[in-house]
Amino acid sequence: MERLMPATGSFFTVFFLLFPHPGRRPTEHPMSNTTAPSWWLVAYVRHLRRYRYLVLLFWLLCFVFGCWQGFKLLQVVTISIQPPDGSRAEEAVNQFTALFPAEAHSTELVVLLQSVDGSSVLTPSTEAFTLALNKSLCEYSPPYVAAADFESYYTLPLQNLGILAQQTVAADNLSTIILISAHIAVPLETQPQDLDFSDFARDTVQSLADQFLDSSKISARITGMLLFARDVQTGSEHDLLVMDGIAFPVAMLVLGVVLRSVRLLVFPILNMAVSITTSYLVVYLISFRMSIISFAPSLMASISVAVGVDYSLFLLSRYREELKRGATPFDSVVSMLRYSGHTVLVSGCTLMVCFLGLLFFPNVVFRSPGLGAALAIFITIASNLSLTPALLLLFDKFFAHCIVPFNWRTCRSASAQIVSALNDGDDISDSHTLLQSSAEHSPYAFDDLLGDFRLRRTAWFRFGRAVTRFPWLVAIVVLGLAVPCAIRAVNFHRSVSVEAFTPRSAAATTAYEDLSRDFGAGTIAPYYLIIVPPAGMKVLSDEFYRQAQADMEKLLVNLPGTTVVASAFAVDLGGQAIDLDFNSTVAPCLANVTVSPLCPAIVKACHDFVNPDNAAALAQLTVNLGYMVDIEGPLGVQWLLQMRANIDALPSGSFKYYLSGGATAAHDTQEKVYGIFPMAVGVTAAMVCILIGIAFRSVVVPLRSILTIFTTLAIVYGCAVWVYEDGALDWMHWQGVRSLGSLVWITPVLAFSIVVGLSLDYDTFLLTRIFEFRRSGMDDKRSILFGLTHTGWIISFAGLIMAVAFGGLLFSSETVLNQLSFFLTFAVLIDTLVIRTILVPALMTMLGRANWWPAHMPQQGEALLMNSAEFS
Repeated sequence: MERLMPATGSFFTVFFLLFPHPGRRPTEHPMSNTTAPSWWLVAYVRHLRRYRYLVLLFWLLCFVFGCWQGFKLLQVVTISIQPPDGSRAEEAVNQFTALFPAEAHSTELVVLLQSVDGSSVLTPSTEAFTLALNKSLCEYSPPYVAAADFESYYTLPLQNLGILAQQTVAADNLSTIILISAHIAVPLETQPQDLDFSDFARDTVQSLADQFLDSSKISARITGMLLFARDVQTGSEHDLLVMDGIAFPVAMLVLGVVLRSVRLLVFPILNMAVSITTSYLVVYLISFRMSIISFAPSLMASISVAVGVDYSLFLLSRYREELKRGATPFDSVVSMLRYSGHTVLVSGCTLMVCFLGLLFFPNVVFRSPGLGAALAIFITIASNLSLTPALLLLFDKFFAHCIVPFNWRTCRSASAQIVSALNDGDDISDSHTLLQSSAEHSPYAFDDLLGDFRLRRTAWFRFGRAVTRFPWLVAIVVLGLAVPCAIRAVNFHRSVSVEAFTPRSAAATTAYEDLSRDFGAGTIAPYYLIIVPPAGMKVLSDEFYRQAQADMEKLLVNLPGTTVVASAFAVDLGGQAIDLDFNSTVAPCLANVTVSPLCPAIVKACHDFVNPDNAAALAQLTVNLGYMVDIEGPLGVQWLLQMRANIDALPSGSFKYYLSGGATAAHDTQEKVYGIFPMAVGVTAAMVCILIGIAFRSVVVPLRSILTIFTTLAIVYGCAVWVYEDGALDWMHWQGVRSLGSLVWITPVLAFSIVVGLSLDYDTFLLTRIFEFRRSGMDDKRSILFGLTHTGWIISFAGLIMAVAFGGLLFSSETVLNQLSFFLTFAVLIDTLVIRTILVPALMTMLGRANWWPAHMPQQGEALLMNSAEFS
């Protein structure tokens, strides 16, 4: 066990060893003018070299087990949303489950048969198809559907319910539906066995349609929540293929150009493979105790790719830089972990804190992606800080060749680079204008100074000099551009539609769209009104019927498009609810006295919608607000709020009404989430201040970070509202940026945590280098200029790589992933190309020495004067 510690405990070791900032005052190295790393860092690297095979074995086992079991995670995701604790939706669900367990444990499947050639859909072949489907589904084992749960134009007459058959056919006879109530084990949850049944139902519909129906005349499709759940799983697998097929190769191409080495590309590939498979494995194990929302695996994969590439870029660019200075591979690994390792740790831990903050939200919609993303980042950090250095140490000679661009031969020594630099004719005679710190404080050797002189010729040096020369103008322009975005971001509409989570092109989704046109969108997701009379009053009584009918009239008076499709006190005939008189109609029918053709329907309704204790009744409502109007969209939410207001307006002390189903759970969840959101923003800001303040020993640095992060958020949120609510990019005719009139309620909250973490990632990388130069004795302005020159290109390319990784989800067929992708892609581009490389240097130049307050920085030493004669 002791020999396994370097492998399994490497991350925890390096966390405590590297978190103290590399800029503290270390001891002088006796062999050079550079400051030596602490003894514990050198010891850690020596342990990695000694136990490198155990490290590789550990991560290999993680990868193998992840490939074996981890991808089963894609088969257990859900689109179900549990209502938050204490909400009206939760109270209604509890009453529904307790009083009507059979109805609560059922979900609706709908088979839609449509005419293709314009002729009537009511044909002998349709009848044969319907009866064969009824037989097949009722014979499925374990049983999901009973004969009474199968309602169609042809089977209702067989149950003496022919009077209700016409409501399953459209007015023009061009379409008809088959309503199937499938019994599930857990209310509001989708279990693997439920999905197996949905697969069987879909395959059966397809095979029977091929057998009985002429596809040129009649089409048959099935839809419903179980089908949505299965399509979401298939969509998640498709999203991973899109990332692997588009985003990943492009990201690798960009990374290869940046690192200018083919050999170093092996590290991001290995780290991402290990991170994705291992995090999937861990979250799959967690799924046995916690539901995982449908888009969590896609988000985890995107985070693993984006962060993995970024961290590899940070580490390997520093490793390559150290080799170019002439350092040995061992010393290069030490410096890599000392500086870039610190950046990876600080930014990664901050990202984890941001994602773990989602655990405080009251629903699996945020908890599962928050936990999954945090685990993915944790594993990415661990692999980058253990697997990467272990491989560099194991194959030191092979990877030491990496500093010659795309060349497999040995790399040039530092002296060769000096000769090359002199032969290039670099102007170094005015070097005193570039470097103002004394040699005794500088962490660079002779080669490093020469490299810094050559920076003068780079575009980043000239760009940084312009930014630091006019900082007030730059800050005013950037912050001024953010103001209109912030104003637009303040007020936006939110949608709780389940369609946002389902693939647009999936068969169940297209069938649902056609179903909503002919029969209304509420057919699949009806509302259930639970009616509880006062103690002592029986549901099957004249008093209850009269009061319930009077209350229903008040409840629905200002809610057009609402139909009571099933209840014990009303019968729906062709979209019109007919109130029933208990004494003259219902009571005789229950006594087997046929006084009306409605008697079979009345008996069935009293059996299904009156609980066994005769103490509560149930009414099933469908809402049709117009063609393609989602009952869980903005108009549907207005209906829900008005219905609840009508319930509250009823006289107190009479019946109790509980509204369940429809958009109740999603609406209450998003209301609870957005009630907590401001507090979450404040807590996140406080945590950022604490972590960054500790890392850089400053009070001003975290406050400046908060300002720039919220500038990024303001720009991104404002632009997202313009795109998805106002239709700014509708001219592109691209589904990924198509206007929907609202934002999916999840994306703004989820994007907040991710954008904050990513912004801190880049901010930390830039600050670390500026802090390093400032501690070496440079003045504030010059350390900012040199820090930007050294890191600006890396940050920009890192943002481009991460934008490619996240941008792959714009090609997803799920709206929620499209919007989240836009948030993240646009955020990293704005943050890396504008905020970190323009606004941050300008603000830091304006602040000067105040940046580091209250920390003490070394005074500027006397100038280091060099000229060409000294070099010669």
